[in-house]
Amino acid sequence: MEALQTGFAVYRNSVDDINRAARRDPRRFVLRTERAYRKNIEEIARRIAAGSPQCRIAMLAGPSSSGKTTTAHMLADALRRAGVGSVSLSLDDFFLG
Repeated sequence: MEALQTGFAVYRNSVDDINRAARRDPRRFVLRTERAYRKNIEEIARRIAAGSPQCRIAMLAGPSSSGKTTTAHMLADALRRAGVGSVSLSLDDFFLG
């Protein structure tokens, strides 16, 4: 089945579609997924740079171990390449209660 692309993400129709693509050609699946991920980060950095100084903060949210910190570091690197300074704040160890 063809993937549906909306905004920055590519959505497949179901987990079964993702599993089929991964089983069919695991190497190609990983390479294409990584390429799309990195391309999306570069595009987000480009848009932030184009809107700077209007964009003062970018926030990442997601479940534990979903790659938020890794993405934040990659986005900071992409912003630096685009000429935009950034500071990363990690709340990984911040818990209420």
